[in-house]
Parts: sequence; C-alpha cells; structure tokens
Amino acid sequence: MIRPSRTLFKALCLMLPASVLLTQTLQAGLDYQLRKPDLSEKRFQADSSRPVRAGFIRISDQLDKNKPLGMADFSGMTEASGLLIGSVDPKWVCGMEYPGMKPRWCTEAPADLTIPPTVFGSWGVLGFRTGQLSKFNARTGNIEWKVQLDKLPTRKVVKTGNKLIVVTASQSVYALDYQSGKTLWVFDSEDPDGIAVNSVSPPVIHQKTVYVGMASGEVIAINLENGKKIWAHNPAYNNQRFHDVIGDMQVVDKVLVLSRFDGIVAGINIENPSRPPAGWEEPKKFNTITANAFRHGRMYIGTNNGYVYALNPRNGNKLWETFAGTSVNSITPGETRLYTAGASGRINALNSQTGAVYWYDQIEGAVASKPVYVGKNIYFSTGLKVLYGYQMR
Repeated sequence: MIRPSRTLFKALCLMLPASVLLTQTLQAGLDYQLRKPDLSEKRFQADSSRPVRAGFIRISDQLDKNKPLGMADFSGMTEASGLLIGSVDPKWVCGMEYPGMKPRWCTEAPADLTIPPTVFGSWGVLGFRTGQLSKFNARTGNIEWKVQLDKLPTRKVVKTGNKLIVVTASQSVYALDYQSGKTLWVFDSEDPDGIAVNSVSPPVIHQKTVYVGMASGEVIAINLENGKKIWAHNPAYNNQRFHDVIGDMQVVDKVLVLSRFDGIVAGINIENPSRPPAGWEEPKKFNTITANAFRHGRMYIGTNNGYVYALNPRNGNKLWETFAGTSVNSITPGETRLYTAGASGRINALNSQTGAVYWYDQIEGAVASKPVYVGKNIYFSTGLKVLYGYQMR
C-alpha cells in the first residue's frame, strides 16, 4: 500500500507508465461537450431534453484519447469513507478525494478488477482477474488479507454475519471468513464451464439459505452453514443460447423473483420449487433481458431492444413500459427517478412511477458498470474511465 505524501506521490508518478500519471490524469471538469442524441426513433420522447450536468471526472488521459473506442469496464467506482474507490489502470487501485480526485491512497493490483469494490463499513473487498480476492481498509488502502480462488470472481460479493459469499467464473460458490479470509466451504455447482454473459446475478441470502443463479438458467439453494445443496430448479426451458440469471434476485413473500438473459421473468416457490406460486404459474417472456433492479415494491427490467418495463414482483404483471432509445446496460432506481444507461452511451432519467422520460443525454463511450452516487449527483463511468455526472432533482 502506498499513501502518497507530496514527495512520495511525485516519486510514485515518475515510476508509473504514462497511462497512470495520476497527477496529470485525474482531472475534474465543470462541463463537457457531447454528441447530439439520435432522435430518429419516434417512440422516444422526453418531457425535458436538458439534463443538469454536474461535470466530468477523467481518470486516464491515455484512455480518453482512444475515443470512441474503449474497453468494457464492469467494475466501475464505489463511494465510501468520503472517497471514490476504483482502478485507475490494471496495476493500481486508488481511493480518491472529490472534488479534485486527489489520491489519498493507492495499492498495487495484480490485474484489473472484475467486480465493483464492495465496502462494508470501513473495510471492503476487491476481486481481480487473476482470481485474487483481497480485504482492504477503505480509509487507508491497507490490505488485511489475500486469498486465491479457483477462478476470477464475476459477481458482487455478499456479506452476511461473518461470512463472505463469492461466486467465481467456474460457478463455484465460496463461503469465506470475513476476518481472516479462511475458506469455510466451497460448493461446486458441476455446471459445465462455458461462455457467460455479463451482469450475472449476485447471490441472495434469505433465512440461512444462499440462492445462486447458474449459466444454465437454474437456481441452486445452498445451506449457508455447511454449503450443502438443498434444491436446484430451472423455472423455464427454451432454445436461446444464454440462460444466465441477470441483475438482482429478490425474495418476495416466499417467492424468489428473477430475470434471465433469454427473456424469462419467473418466480420460484422457495419452500417447494416444483410447485409454481400463485401468479407465477407460467414465466413471463420478453426480449433479451440485459439489466434489472428492484425498488419501490416494483421490479424494473431493461431489454436488448431498448425497452424498460416496470413489473409487479408478486405476479409479473406489467405496470408500464418505455422505449429507452438503445439497449439497456444498467438500471438504477432513485427515490423518484429511474436511471438507465445504454451500450451506445445513452443516459435516461425516467419517472419511476409512470415511466415518463424526464431527460436523456448521449455520452462518449459505452456504460457497462453501475453508476455511483456522490452527494446529490450521480456519475456514470465508461470503459474509457471517464465519469459523467448529473444532478439528481
């Protein structure tokens, strides 16, 4: 771990490659010029086409020069302890003060992050492409412990009590001791390795049971205490190529509600999965689902063909639908608004109750990670490591 004082930080910059000259590349802007949105699609309308921008944060000049090309960044940034925490390139993870983005600490990374930095109080967890998982102090960057998993972690880490639940690319489920990193148990799903889509669902913990969605489309219930399988159930079969469980799952009245990449939205009776719960006798079918979220007693899903839907999670009934202009990569519900980001860089703010579009914008680069809240602003991060901010009104 490196805590950059003025002298030490200057020395650090001399040792780093040009892409991570932090004194030059961590910049905050007050305004930005963006591409004009394509409004040729008549289904897309907004009450207001003028979002209130909160400026941009450019983390890497070197990457920004690659516009419009850029890598996909699925880890994004996390706000914690008054810092924005995330990778500045595959070799460094930093905790940066805002505004100004001055690094308070930087810690060397074995590779790029594959999951968002996940913080629990003053401590957090980092997951790397090498399969390493590290616990770190969010205020100082000090590493508490490191463990090597069978493959890279692919989903947000979940903590319950003193256990961390981690799912890897091989679809192995780990329970780790939060204090020491010791492996308590490992569940091998025996699901054959293969190509998986992004935005796969993190595990859900409910009453001493861990629920994990597999690439096959089935859900496995695992005993939290010993890692033994309780049941496995696939709510629907079809001929689509990918069946991964997408976004979030949630237990609603003893029903596990989920969405899948193949367009399936379903509810599973967690007490008897072979018996469909009332309202979920048949799964609901949509275009390819690329994102989802739960809030306000609703389930929101985004599709590859550019639609956003609000559903009743108790029966899957549609409450409203809105055309978002492009494939939806992320959905983030706020208090009154629903923020969506698309593969082409389109950002939308919707009325969470009606689906009406408040505003839209078009940024330079695809958004693949979830946005981060900073005060009263929301920032969307591109693969070029530029964060675009908007005021939440």
